[in-house]
Amino acid sequence: MEKYHLQNDVKVFGFQVKNFPDGVGEAFDALIKMLPPAHTRPFYGISECSGEGVVYIAAAEETFDGEGKKYGCENYIVEKGEYISAPLVDWTSKTHCIKDVFEEIVKDKRVDKTQPAIEVYKNMKEMICMVKIDQRKEVQSEFDTTMEELIPLVSSLSNEQLNTIPFQDSWTAGQVAQHLIKANAGFLQLINGPVKETERAPDAMVETFRTELTDYNLKRTSPEAVRPENKIYIAEELLQALEAIKASIDKALQALDLTKTCAVFELPVYGFITRLEGAWFVTYHMQRHIQQLTKIMQKIGAE
Repeated sequence: MEKYHLQNDVKVFGFQVKNFPDGVGEAFDALIKMLPPAHTRPFYGISECSGEGVVYIAAAEETFDGEGKKYGCENYIVEKGEYISAPLVDWTSKTHCIKDVFEEIVKDKRVDKTQPAIEVYKNMKEMICMVKIDQRKEVQSEFDTTMEELIPLVSSLSNEQLNTIPFQDSWTAGQVAQHLIKANAGFLQLINGPVKETERAPDAMVETFRTELTDYNLKRTSPEAVRPENKIYIAEELLQALEAIKASIDKALQALDLTKTCAVFELPVYGFITRLEGAWFVTYHMQRHIQQLTKIMQKIGAE
């Protein structure tokens, strides 16, 4: 399984299959017969469960506005966004496997089970099975996984190791942890603060944050407000602060509308960001410093 990014909404047209699953093949045959011969385009199967069983739509991608109406079909939208997907090659001989593929996909905790299952028939050889990702579940899963890597790293260090200078002009491990505490506390204030409506995709900046923050060759200067003090750090105090921040951010991610734009302050360079983008910034920022912590631990022999 892999992540699949659908950049734009896809307009499709078709009709509901009256007899699922036996009538699926017949429905696609009828749809193909409507269309101009030798015209290649993707076809889609869109299915979701209802109180009366599975509702399945056989659909074709629209090539011009009003095409579906021309053929007397209903119009549908395959929504843009992030999906968990799995390819199926030589699908014509494996239609009996499609149900099993989707059962595996929905085991992924990032999947939004309220969204339909999408079958994308690219040609007579290749198809993709996919279900949309729940953005809240995805960022919370990645945040928790990152915190569960960071906290044991800090916990494994003695007070002496936390305060050992590994390189010239370098932060100690304790200072790295304190920097993350300060930065995350600031983002917690941002996420929990006043918001406004978002007039763009709420995840528009996520890929930029991922690219820049996980580029470990790119050197960054921390703002003064989140620079750690030059002092002796105590492991227990750092761990308590990290656990408290983890609990508070988890609570915010569960309870708040992540699509809203945070209005407390603008991020330097990036401007106003959404709560969702803020959560991803926190996560990628921690991953960056986990890499730094690992290097420090190697240098001081704390692995």
